[in-house]
Amino acid sequence: MNREPRGRKAILNVTPSEISPAAESIANNVDLLTEILLRLPATHTIRFKIVSKHCLSLLSDSNFAADHSIRNPRPSISAFYFNSEGTPVPVSLHGGRLSTPSLSSFLDGIGKPSRTTVVCSCNGLLLCCDSHFPVSCYGKGRQYIICNPTTKQYTILPISHPFESYNRRLYEVASWQAYLAFDPSRSPHYKVLLFRHVLRLPFELDVYCSQRKCWNKVFPKQRYRGGGVYWNGAFHLLIHDNGLWRFDLDTEEMTSCLRYSVGLQILEMDKDYRGWMVKCRVDLRPLILENPEIKSESKWEVKVLFIVKEEKENAFTLVLAIPKKIVSYNIKRKTWNVLHDLEHNGYVSAFPFIESLSPI
Repeated sequence: MNREPRGRKAILNVTPSEISPAAESIANNVDLLTEILLRLPATHTIRFKIVSKHCLSLLSDSNFAADHSIRNPRPSISAFYFNSEGTPVPVSLHGGRLSTPSLSSFLDGIGKPSRTTVVCSCNGLLLCCDSHFPVSCYGKGRQYIICNPTTKQYTILPISHPFESYNRRLYEVASWQAYLAFDPSRSPHYKVLLFRHVLRLPFELDVYCSQRKCWNKVFPKQRYRGGGVYWNGAFHLLIHDNGLWRFDLDTEEMTSCLRYSVGLQILEMDKDYRGWMVKCRVDLRPLILENPEIKSESKWEVKVLFIVKEEKENAFTLVLAIPKKIVSYNIKRKTWNVLHDLEHNGYVSAFPFIESLSPI
């Protein structure tokens, strides 16, 4: 990517008498100021947009956002969103004052905020859905929105139309699942994957590309089992009776991976897909001992919502849904904290959030 050389125009609109010589030198040197801002967390950096028009121009540059992502390849998860009675609720992962904005603070322009729910998150962006549209509505698609809570920007995607291969009866009973694939260190563009599948039939896939600004239909021959995650430039999903497969986002082709082990372990796959490495084993006995309602006679009432990798190697924290609570569980110390109380038991989903300057 060709980048224009940045000049040395003054950044701050202040007089020399109001700032020290050192501060003045930094303010008048775009390259030096850029190097400083690239080292700050996204939420701290974005505050400089209000300093001057030159700062606004610098921080609004997509090149700066890309440089910031490359300089900070693994930002820590600071919060998560979960849907409570149709409304996305932000919850801090570390307690204290919550800096993560509610989506209603900047999504009011697309309708009632209570109709917007989060369906996926990926590297600082959220994939939301307007729940005014029913889960299965023949002849119509769902309205999806991409938003960045850090910058408070959002983009409304064009509506995806139904597949012609589904007749009316099958379309009305089809299950829909949507995922977001985005890696700012690879590309400023994202893709949305919309799965439609019916029991005992091959799934069908609609892929939205932000670069092309359109949907593209893909027809794999496998039967989708459910679930999936974006990693290493591909979307990984479970296929009935065939283990783990990956969908390459560049070639839009399906490829089989090695079969995987099951159990309460954290596994990491080699980037060349040669095999799995056990990163750690999880002992939940301390959590179950203090929360006996987790274990019933027939099953365990616990769900792993997501995993937080800490700065130290092989140090992980699990965010779990247990009866009436969302908790964080430190695997090494075997300690846990309540992050949020739930009014009801049942299906819970959470979407990790990291600070990002990526424009959308």
